[in-house]
Amino acid sequence: MKPWRVHKTGCPLFTGDELLLRAALLGKDEALAAWRGWKQRADLDALDVNASRLLPLLYANLRRHGVSDPLMARLQGVYRYNALRNQGFLRDLNGALRVLAEQGIPVMVLKGMALAVGCYGDLALRPMQDLDLLVKPQDAIRAMRALIAQGWALNTPPGESLGPEFVAKRIEYSLNNQFGTKIDLHWAAKQLQEPVPEVSYWEQTEELEGAGSGILALNATESLFYAFTHSIKHFGINAPRMLADMHCIIGRRYAEIDWACLEQRIRQTNLMLPARKVLRYLTDLLHSAIPASLLRRLDSTPIAGREWHTYYGLNRSPEKLGNILLLLMRMANEYLQQKEKIGRKGKKMSLAEYLKWRWGLREMGQVPSALLSKTWAHLRRELGSPAARRK
Repeated sequence: MKPWRVHKTGCPLFTGDELLLRAALLGKDEALAAWRGWKQRADLDALDVNASRLLPLLYANLRRHGVSDPLMARLQGVYRYNALRNQGFLRDLNGALRVLAEQGIPVMVLKGMALAVGCYGDLALRPMQDLDLLVKPQDAIRAMRALIAQGWALNTPPGESLGPEFVAKRIEYSLNNQFGTKIDLHWAAKQLQEPVPEVSYWEQTEELEGAGSGILALNATESLFYAFTHSIKHFGINAPRMLADMHCIIGRRYAEIDWACLEQRIRQTNLMLPARKVLRYLTDLLHSAIPASLLRRLDSTPIAGREWHTYYGLNRSPEKLGNILLLLMRMANEYLQQKEKIGRKGKKMSLAEYLKWRWGLREMGQVPSALLSKTWAHLRRELGSPAARRK
């Protein structure tokens, strides 16, 4: 059993994961000290998915610092494998973008590939499982049909066809090609689906440097916020890869980050507690260059009791079931906030109505089946097979 500890910020990580992050991201003296400590604890054949995704970064940092060690050959193999794998992803991405451009469909690259090209500067350093593209809702059907015409497969559920109702019930859907590459095509970029007006991501874009003319990605501020909220939604506040992504964005694009805008986004989405813990953790663990004034303002903001219970108490547990409880408590917290907001307008909202709104369902009768399928999918990720957990 790996030793588990709770950092003073409240962000829990295995001690080994902290050492791995420091070895992969810090300067020579601190990185080498962390490397020696991590080697004593680590078993390369038994790393979890989050830790294994840091190995290319680890190899690149140790190579930069001139490390000579028998394990470097294995780390180099991981690095080279990831470089080749991501080259294949990039090939398929360029093909998909070309098809969409021919149809006049604006498209934005999200998450892994956007970070690999725009922040890490080396495709091998940012492992990914798929490609994420964002189109506008009115272009979703055209985009899927264009990709299908070029050989991408979209398996619609039984009894459904690709039409307006298909898009209205969802915010994304996956397509696969003959090489096994998957595109998650999004037409809404919601993360936590908090009860606040959604920011138009299309107003927060810039050209993705190094990816060709006209290819869009989120700007530095929204990239940082998106990396944070995506991890909070899927992994809680203790995901090493999220910390690595945020550290890289801050380090490579510090001058482009609008810290006042980031603070506003944090406050709008009721993420004060996890944000201040994660940002403080990044500062303490990885020396990320986060403005001290922002940290002081976040630290001085009062936090409601239920937020402490949701984001602090349950995140302290290393057990897999703690993550399931965290999900339920987060949803309960969101429901209470939305209920309170609706109540001020003289209306009532039941839990079933909230779930229908949160999941974008068209009918109340869809809520029970959606609840069962989402609960089962989450249980599979937390307690089931490694393949399920990687999704």
